[in-house]
Amino acid sequence: MVSMTLSIENDMRKRMKMHPQINWSEVARSAIRQQLEDIGEAGRIALGSRLTEKDIKGISGRVDREMLKHFEELAHEARS
Repeated sequence: MVSMTLSIENDMRKRMKMHPQINWSEVARSAIRQQLEDIGEAGRIALGSRLTEKDIKGISGRVDREMLKHFEELAHEARS
């Protein structure tokens, strides 16, 4: 196994020190492992897709607009 050094904000480090029972190295390994699995899954999906880059950008734009609309509605409800 190789070692890796991470840079984190001071506040985060202070908060981590409040939980010495947690194996932070394992947390980081797990997050990296999950990200790699997600990337692999996305690649497998993309290989089987007939969507064009233009299609993907269009879908992405619609998702972004709908998410913005949803969160604006939530914010409005929270203020009411």
